[in-house]
Amino acid sequence: MTDRYFRPWLILPATLVLASFSSMARADILVGTFNGSGVVRYTEHDIGTQTSYGQVTSGSGGLNGTTGVAVGPDGNIYVASRNTGQILRYEGSTGQFLNVFATMANNPNPAPPPTSIPASPVHVAFGPDGFLYVGDSAAGAGGTAVERYRVDGATGTLIDELALNLNFVGGFTFAANGDLLVSDFFGPGTGNASVVRLSKTGMNVNGSTEFASPTTFVAAMTSPMQTPGGMLIVNNQLWVSDLYGNSIVRYSAADGTYLASDIVIPPELVNDVSNFPQQMIFDRTGEHVLLAVLGQGNDLEGKVLRYNLDGTPADNFIYATGLPAASSLAIIGDFLEGDFSGDGFVGQDDLNLILGNWGAEVAGGNALLGDGNGDGFVGQDDLNMVLGDWGQGDAPVPIPEPATVVLMGLAGVGLVALRLRSRRAM
Repeated sequence: MTDRYFRPWLILPATLVLASFSSMARADILVGTFNGSGVVRYTEHDIGTQTSYGQVTSGSGGLNGTTGVAVGPDGNIYVASRNTGQILRYEGSTGQFLNVFATMANNPNPAPPPTSIPASPVHVAFGPDGFLYVGDSAAGAGGTAVERYRVDGATGTLIDELALNLNFVGGFTFAANGDLLVSDFFGPGTGNASVVRLSKTGMNVNGSTEFASPTTFVAAMTSPMQTPGGMLIVNNQLWVSDLYGNSIVRYSAADGTYLASDIVIPPELVNDVSNFPQQMIFDRTGEHVLLAVLGQGNDLEGKVLRYNLDGTPADNFIYATGLPAASSLAIIGDFLEGDFSGDGFVGQDDLNLILGNWGAEVAGGNALLGDGNGDGFVGQDDLNMVLGDWGQGDAPVPIPEPATVVLMGLAGVGLVALRLRSRRAM
């Protein structure tokens, strides 16, 4: 009979030759804070716990009013600085400032006097074509748009502007077929918001997606949506967070029909009447939606909420709290898969987490219980993840090589076995 619960003293010698395995990648969660003018980082496997690494500190590189966070194909973090009209770039694993990626041009004022209106980036995301898309929400400009940038080494090159002449870009998202959906509104008030669609028609010579002219997808005054923010397509539904409506408004992702099934943030669960919801993302598994909320203005009322795909509050509904106005979210790959403890270093503490639960079935993906690969079982694959990254990160003290650790472990196992044998002989 096959025994799934392998004996450590039989399997540990195999660690001297690392076996190949397939692991489910772990990830960290980035939360942009508007009032904090920074980016906070959380470990996915330890809900509500900030990491000791990779934070973008308040005001770093001139960051002022974080309204968007995205992770680029280069592994770096791109952040929208609303109050300076810039996109700033930070190193992905440390959060250290790298450079000003782009400074957005001011918008012309259509009303006299003919003064310009500063650009105001509100959302950033990398599209399926690998270009960076930035929503400009310069209030009252009447010419706001979604701008598209190519990543050219140290700085970005503005390629074009899409969805021109909108009133106030609230957010945008991409459909599975590559279409771009953009929300627009013209001041708080029931029904004052709409969504336009830019249908994908092909690819440009420079590798960017070619879009048709915008068409109305959700017409104004056809739903109660007031001030759209984040947008996400969930199970063939278009979810749009409504800042002043304190809810997520849902539409058909096929034709924009209002579904009349708004998700209202339950005040009894968050101890708050009005939360001002912002951007949304899927978590790493794709089984939940994370929603950033500003709070009522107090510097520590921002939260990250967690929903099931049917719109009901998930377990650990308040994923994170005490944030200075959470505005935006992004998922970034865990740059040290073997760092089970989340201290930014792979060493003895991580190995102890595995050995302490060796052969046990635990909550899938909980690295603090030794399951780093997410299969719900603590075993050889998890051990390989730690040994593969052994000694990586910022070491608190010098550590031995992995082979030495394994031999030390074998020696300890042998001593235990000898004692057990001696007891049996008595």
